[in-house]
Parts: sequence; structure tokens; C-alpha cells
Amino acid sequence: INPHIINHAENGRRNSISEDFLKAYITSLGFSWEDWEDFLKGRKTVYDLRQECKASIDQLDTDKLKAIHTMLSSFIS
Repeated sequence: INPHIINHAENGRRNSISEDFLKAYITSLGFSWEDWEDFLKGRKTVYDLRQECKASIDQLDTDKLKAIHTMLSSFIS
């Protein structure tokens, strides 16, 4: 994606933004179209869920952190 096009879009110097451009831009940021629709509809997004999980993990004591780590590792492997 051309950074000049992004700059113009962000600063209101483009009359319209095509859905194809928007999809490519959202994907380049690591999000899906579904994430975008969730955001627009005020639903929790994947980003929100990850932030909440990280905040919860930061509050765990060591024993609980070890247990959660084991559980999360089982999902990844």
C-alpha cells in the first residue's frame, strides 16, 4: 500500500476510499475484515480480547501464571 495514499486518506485529502483499499489496509495492519466490522458495530474486537487477556495475566500470582502458561501452551502446540 502506497504510504502517500494512506496519508491522503488519513488527512481527508481523498474524496472516497474504496472497499478494496480498506481491506488491503486493514489486512496490512494484521486485522481481518471481520475485526473491522466488529469495531464498527461496537463489539469486542480481537485486539480488545488480547489486551484484556494480557492485563489479566499481568495480575496473576506466580503459581496461577505457571498454570495458565501450561494451559495456553497446550493450545499452541
